[in-house]
Amino acid sequence: MFKQTNPRKKNAVDAVMDLHAGFVRRILAMIYDAFLVAAIALLASGIGVGVVYLLNMMGFIELTGYQDISDYLASASPASSIFALWLCLAILSFYLYFLTKGGQTLGMRAWKIKLINARPGESEQLSPSQILIRLTTAAFGLGNLICLFDSKNRAFQDYWAETKMVQLDK
Repeated sequence: MFKQTNPRKKNAVDAVMDLHAGFVRRILAMIYDAFLVAAIALLASGIGVGVVYLLNMMGFIELTGYQDISDYLASASPASSIFALWLCLAILSFYLYFLTKGGQTLGMRAWKIKLINARPGESEQLSPSQILIRLTTAAFGLGNLICLFDSKNRAFQDYWAETKMVQLDK
């Protein structure tokens, strides 16, 4: 009586939309994760400022000549390099933890995408080296623009790290 259609069957318009949906989902997940990374950076900054405050109170460092702790951390001192390294490690730890545990950051979970290993004959789980390669070659997300033109819907960092972003079923 009713004509049943196959939900898996797609026409040409849907195929084009799928290509762009991969790009859109990646960008939306990046925006979601950017808020989380900002919160992690704020927390790490607070910890860093607290450590400098304690070191100053204990007499290990001297803040004379600086307006406040933020001026000290922004100056061209070794402390500013250590502080920058501390922030980078905090952010890197976020990505390493989530991507090695399940292949998804919180933004990826929200948009139902997952990062998997594309190396043939290996498990889907990502290695820390793959994640580091991905993060260094992503060019702050600009590598995702290649998805718009790539037939396999892979980004620049996917090729370098031998990974693949897949869309999960709803």
